[in-house]
Amino acid sequence: MLSEDKRQAIMRSATEVFCEKGLHQAKVEEIAQRAGIAKGTIYLYFASKEEIFRSVLHTHVDELLAAIKAIVGSEITPEEKLLAFARLQLREISLLVRIAYSAVSPELINEPMYKEMLVIQKRIQSQIAAILTEGVEQGVFRQIDAMHAAFCFQGILRIHLESALLEATRTWDEESMAEKICGLFLDGIRA
Repeated sequence: MLSEDKRQAIMRSATEVFCEKGLHQAKVEEIAQRAGIAKGTIYLYFASKEEIFRSVLHTHVDELLAAIKAIVGSEITPEEKLLAFARLQLREISLLVRIAYSAVSPELINEPMYKEMLVIQKRIQSQIAAILTEGVEQGVFRQIDAMHAAFCFQGILRIHLESALLEATRTWDEESMAEKICGLFLDGIRA
C-alpha cells in the first residue's frame, strides 16, 4: 500500500530540487535522498521525473488558484482584491515561477509542459480579469478591456519576480512592492 506521507515527502523534496537545479538538471536520486527514501521507491509513486514535475506544478497551481478564487470571492473592494493578488503574487507565486521556469529554457523547451504553463497563465489571467470587470461594473474602474489589463498587470508583477529570481538575494520588500505596483496600476484604470 502506498503512503500519502511518502508521496508528500517526494513532492516537497522535488519542489526544492526543481527550484534549485531546474527540471533538466534535477536528479531523481537527489529527490529520493532529500525525501529520505530509496530511489526505487519514487517509481512506485511516479513513472518519471517529468511526471513528478507535473505533479509538483499542478499541486502548486491548484493551491494558487484556490487562493486567487478566495480573493476574487471575498467581500473587499476590487482595488483591495488587486492589492491582495499582488501580495500573493510577490510572496507566494515566486515559488511557482521558479518551478515553472525550471522547465523552460530556450535549448531544452519541452513543448507539452510549455503549453500547460500557458494554460495556467490564462487561468490566472481570467481571475484577474474577473476582479477588473467587477471594478468596471461598480464604476470604480473606467471602461477597459479586462483581459488585456489583466495581462498587463500580470506582466508588471512577473518582471519583478523575474528580477528577484535573477538576484542572489532579494533587495525589496514584497509588501511595499505590491503596494507600489498596485498604486501605479490603479492610477491608470480608476474611473
